[in-house]
Amino acid sequence: MDEKRLVVLYGDTLLIDGIEASLAERNGLDVIRVDTTVANVGQHLRTIAPDLVIFDLDTPVIELSKLIVPLLQKQPGIPFICLDAQHSEVVTLACEQHAAHSTNDLVDIIRKQFPPSEHREEAVIL
Repeated sequence: MDEKRLVVLYGDTLLIDGIEASLAERNGLDVIRVDTTVANVGQHLRTIAPDLVIFDLDTPVIELSKLIVPLLQKQPGIPFICLDAQHSEVVTLACEQHAAHSTNDLVDIIRKQFPPSEHREEAVIL
């Protein structure tokens, strides 16, 4: 039997309200809502240890930075789903943490993790 996945919905938008109502009825998902007013949201989410965090891209940037940055520093593997209702799109983010003590380390990470695009046309540098 499938294990339940703990899904955190972050935010207080109408879109998140609808997603909460829809996901709450699905088997295999436990849904917890976290409001943007929660103090120290990163620590709160680390305590909950969700399998996934979903948020609305219309959430103000300052609120998202309070959520994403602290959580990724302590739990870098947690995936995020960003909902964009205006364009009917879902953006998924899966993050990894790497040690980088120098610019050379950063360049190595760039080369290993982000191969050159095959479909990119010649860029014009201004």
